Amino acid sequence: MSLRFAIPLLMASALGCAAPAEPKAGATDAVVELDAFSGRPNPRWVLSETDAVELAERLRALSPAAAAELPPGILGFRGFRIHNPGGDAGIPEHVYISHDGVVMVGSEPGDAKYYRDNGGARQWLKADARKRGYGGVF
Repeated sequence: MSLRFAIPLLMASALGCAAPAEPKAGATDAVVELDAFSGRPNPRWVLSETDAVELAERLRALSPAAAAELPPGILGFRGFRIHNPGGDAGIPEHVYISHDGVVMVGSEPGDAKYYRDNGGARQWLKADARKRGYGGVF
């Protein structure tokens, strides 16, 4: 192959012009977002079916919170957002778990319900984030 053709091929593969990857078997629609950054995208990952079931079990242990609001924003790690449009494993469509264990279920603060994380969902998500290489955020 001549250099004239090799350079465009290398550039195309480096820019992601290859065929899209197939979805992973056993994946769900549940996406976890580690809420930590202000000027760049937050890390995100898709939960496997097994992980979604584990998280759902932990969320079932929630108890109602006395305060019906999230804590004020801080710099650095603020919490986890879970987007689950398919309702996989019984996880609600919108969940936010704050850095101090307050859990908001619902997409809008006025319509949301607030809980305490008695099931260890926040700690489990932190451990999952560390396994995925995001431990430096905490």
